[in-house]
Amino acid sequence: MICEQLYALAKLQNAPLAPNEMASFVDRSNRILEMLANGSADSAEGSSADRADGSTAETAADTEDHEAEGPKDTGAEEPADHA
Repeated sequence: MICEQLYALAKLQNAPLAPNEMASFVDRSNRILEMLANGSADSAEGSSADRADGSTAETAADTEDHEAEGPKDTGAEEPADHA
C-alpha cells in the first residue's frame, strides 16, 4: 500500500491522475492516516513511551519537539571571534 502511494505521488509530479487512480489515491491516503492515528492512539498515555523497567524512551514526536526548541542555553558564553 505504501509503495502504491509513493508511486502515485511520483506520477502526480508529472501529470494529473486519471479519475479512478485519484479515487484510489484518496482511499489509500485515508487508510494510511487511519493506521497512523490508531497506532499513535494506542500509546498516547504521555509524550514518552513507557518501558518495562520503568524508564521512558523518547518517541518520534518527543524528538521533533526537542529539535524545534533549538539549542539549549548551558549558561556558558561562546568565545569571541578575534579574527
